[in-house]
Amino acid sequence: MPTMPSVVQFFVLLSIVHVFGQKTQFNFKRRVSLNDKKNSAISWLSDDKSITIRAEYGTQGWLGFGFSPKGEMGGADIVIAWIDKNGKGQISDRHATSNGFPPADSKQDYKLLDSSKNATHTVITFHRLLKTGDKEDLDLTTNAVTNLIWAYNDMIPESIDAIDYHHSNRGAVRNVNLLSPKARN
Repeated sequence: MPTMPSVVQFFVLLSIVHVFGQKTQFNFKRRVSLNDKKNSAISWLSDDKSITIRAEYGTQGWLGFGFSPKGEMGGADIVIAWIDKNGKGQISDRHATSNGFPPADSKQDYKLLDSSKNATHTVITFHRLLKTGDKEDLDLTTNAVTNLIWAYNDMIPESIDAIDYHHSNRGAVRNVNLLSPKARN
């Protein structure tokens, strides 16, 4: 005959459900606008090993965001994210070898933490290690100044293979030190 859980086991289980049932709140200290319209921005926080980024962008579709040595597609470490038609966040770790659609990394190092949208914006929060050990990712180091590239489109893709071209919704923010105490906006 199965035994009933003890009162202690019940409260431990209730505590676990309570903690994991809530969305994680982050205290983002650094933020930079991605475009002149000021309708898209990233916020981030980091420690000695990892970085967590919240991308807020003025579209209902997908966002492409990346770290670029030269401020252009070639050589950039890119993440593409969106919320699908079922309301589920999607994320794909990619790398650009040229100005075409970036191929997927063989190892997916970006982890989706949260996703939401309202009538005007989509918000995607993701995480990665500063040094992933993946040759297709750029290492982010404390003294490294990087360029951020971004693109977005209003189309909600059916899959990663259905991403439409970004047309004029793209740009770069140059010379950002992601790991410095204060970011330049």
